[in-house]
Amino acid sequence: MLRYLSVIAFLCLSFAAVSQNIPLKTDLDSKAKFKLTFQSTELEGTLRAHPDHIDLKMTNTSAASLAFKNGDFLLTSARGVGEELCSDEFLIIAPGKNVSLTLERCKDSDRVGLFGLKPSYKSKESFISESTFLIDQEFILTIGTHKVRFYTDL
Repeated sequence: MLRYLSVIAFLCLSFAAVSQNIPLKTDLDSKAKFKLTFQSTELEGTLRAHPDHIDLKMTNTSAASLAFKNGDFLLTSARGVGEELCSDEFLIIAPGKNVSLTLERCKDSDRVGLFGLKPSYKSKESFISESTFLIDQEFILTIGTHKVRFYTDL
């Protein structure tokens, strides 16, 4: 019986975590997905958005090493409002290598989330009802000199 309760609790927690992912799309007519792929001249990768952070996986496709530090990551809305994002580490990505990192707001990250959202919500319903303004909103994630343009959805 305890095993069944453990499985049910795990499923509930996993659904709660998934429910606060922000669907992303590459343009307004695209189908939204929880994982957005991007490619530039020197980088390719994926990003996942959450109310309090962005999970970013990048691969260096250039012939030279790439270096990124806090201050090189910026999330900007279409209105021009930008938020500086920070990670825990200084990054140097060798050619052909990949790295995973989590980007959060540099200031007040425990009180204020990303995209104009709270850092977390008590339920999927409250998350959806308080984030309807995100439908078809344009954002740009700047990674050094590279820009990843995307739209949010619900």
